[in-house]
Amino acid sequence: MADHAGARDAWAGRVDFTDFDAFDESALLAETVRDGLGYHAVKSRAGVPLRAAFLAAATDAMLTNRLRVVGRAGTGTDHVEW
Repeated sequence: MADHAGARDAWAGRVDFTDFDAFDESALLAETVRDGLGYHAVKSRAGVPLRAAFLAAATDAMLTNRLRVVGRAGTGTDHVEW
């Protein structure tokens, strides 16, 4: 089992952690634009679909941190809608 508390302690102040159901597209979009902050990078795993609506929201010019990188934990890119 992963040490979630230890990871949060080790990375505190350097990264922002969040928990939500990434397969729930409305939850994914809400977290992506929460407080207008956005994220520079996301790591996609378990085949979470990154559809056009997510990519548009994540790269919106009004966000403080526009998406620049999508990392994939696994193989393939068929879950990213270009």
